[in-house]
Amino acid sequence: MDAPEAEPFTVLVICTANQYRSPLGEFFLRAGAERRGLPWRVGSAGTHARGGDPLDPLIEELLADHDLRPDGWRSRRLTSAVLAEADLVLTAERSNRSAVSILEPAARGRTFLLLQFARLVAAALTSASANGTNVWKDLISTAAAAQAQLQPAPEGDDEVADPVGRSMRTFRACLTSIHAAAETITAAAAEIDAS
Repeated sequence: MDAPEAEPFTVLVICTANQYRSPLGEFFLRAGAERRGLPWRVGSAGTHARGGDPLDPLIEELLADHDLRPDGWRSRRLTSAVLAEADLVLTAERSNRSAVSILEPAARGRTFLLLQFARLVAAALTSASANGTNVWKDLISTAAAAQAQLQPAPEGDDEVADPVGRSMRTFRACLTSIHAAAETITAAAAEIDAS
């Protein structure tokens, strides 16, 4: 008899409008998890999203450059119900994290800045290995333990700046930092899974 399939680990990426940064995070994390065989469900939302809007054409074009096709994707407004479904919440900037804490205080312990979380799990996995019954949830405790041990990053270093109204170079820099963070996070999760 086969073992029962584990519940998927649910990751929610949040920015302001759910048009640029959080969709990039959603698609890059999903692709990294799929490539590494992680049973993750990844979504995104915006603290001020209208909901139901299609992906911005520029972001769609940038994702296509990475062979990612967001067919049928629509923006979603952040709600308490959306937060309640997430095991891990990753935000683009501190103001988004604050909005999560106000909307759903219980989510505070599982909410990190996207770049911060990538930095924390990378640092933690170089100094210790995680173990436990839910290996992907160990990723959160690993990051929290590293957060208590490491010096905080300089103000703004862990934030993904909003590229709206800025140059194509800024959009590409935003994409590069989100893509690198997604790769770090999913690689760390795969390493934990293998231990």
